[in-house]
Amino acid sequence: MAQPIRKAVFPAAGLGTRFLPATKASPKEMLPLVDKPLIQYAVEESVASGIDTILIVTGRDKTAIEDHFDISFELEHMLKERGKGDMFDLVRKVSDLAKISYTRQKEALGLGHAIYQGKDFVGDEPFAVLLADDMVDAEVPAIKQMMAVYEKYDAPVLATMQVEGEAISRFGVIAGEEVEPGVMRVSDMVEKPDFKDAPSDLAIIGRYILTPDIFDAIEGTQAGSGGDPPSQIAPSRTPCHARTERQFGATPRAGLGPARCRTATHALVATLTPQHRDRGRRSTPTLAKNRSARERGRARCGLRRARTARCRKARFQPRLRRPPLLRQQPNLLPLGTAS
Repeated sequence: MAQPIRKAVFPAAGLGTRFLPATKASPKEMLPLVDKPLIQYAVEESVASGIDTILIVTGRDKTAIEDHFDISFELEHMLKERGKGDMFDLVRKVSDLAKISYTRQKEALGLGHAIYQGKDFVGDEPFAVLLADDMVDAEVPAIKQMMAVYEKYDAPVLATMQVEGEAISRFGVIAGEEVEPGVMRVSDMVEKPDFKDAPSDLAIIGRYILTPDIFDAIEGTQAGSGGDPPSQIAPSRTPCHARTERQFGATPRAGLGPARCRTATHALVATLTPQHRDRGRRSTPTLAKNRSARERGRARCGLRRARTARCRKARFQPRLRRPPLLRQQPNLLPLGTAS
């Protein structure tokens, strides 16, 4: 019987270069999608799957993640004083989502190295791995469906999606044979292969069920394609299964397009549909009216600045004084002397 999965690891120490410049000063995991940061969606998926003991692997400049899931005393006190009980409950709900611990990945050495930071946290139990910048919108959470596959086959499970064309070179790709609809037995994995060398069109996305022997495999993994740090995280000697996106039963959110599974990159780009964008457009007369109002405002500001400049000049300019009149002083003689 498969050992139950009680813990999840969230690698969140990446630099987020694909999202620049948005991630220059903010963690990519904290980028908002509608009204929540990306990592909150992933944590909610984990909790909905029955996993509420979580380790988030962070790095430098990632303290915003810890602050988001912590209690904000000042904010909650202000909301209580102003009688905003519904907003207080919303903020407190985020803090009470799960039992979250944090550890630091001191160097960005790839996904495998980030997962390796959770070795002591995981112990000898199987665990889930969720990447916040991959989102799967499904009625039954993706990680919960993968847990069912793990319980049936007692082996690591990867989530995959179909990628067509040369874009497959940006992902890890699996090869294998289908053992049941939506489940494949993995025989090989290649990290970021050339398009002509890709073994299939099934790309690995950021949902994994792993067993503790993964840590021994990570220690012996060589550098990946192009000298990148090792990021293959499933040992080839361990039987592994993949859950394909066609079986997740995912339904797209409004505005996310027809695909069943989207990464956060696509979701952020396609959040607004053309109909939504049309609602925000203004008519030409309105623009002309606003433009003339802005021009009048600039003219008034120009006059006000000129008047202020004249006042300052008059105030700080030194005042010139007239020289005193030179008067001839009379000759004063002592009393009693003749002039």
